[in-house]
Amino acid sequence: MSIYGQPREPNEVVDRILWRDAQLMLGRHKTAGDSGDCAWCRQPFPCEAYQLAERALAVAYEPVG
Repeated sequence: MSIYGQPREPNEVVDRILWRDAQLMLGRHKTAGDSGDCAWCRQPFPCEAYQLAERALAVAYEPVG
């Protein structure tokens, strides 16, 4: 199910906003173009934005405190 076209976060997610932002960033930077660079920002793939989004996604599942 989705909310306003955005994917709904799994129940295990602790930080819903971080999870949604990470999903958006991963969606933009998820593929490499023909040259092997990120199709969105043209940096070497996996680009820094993709790597940061992966870390943010992992943190979104971590308990606070």
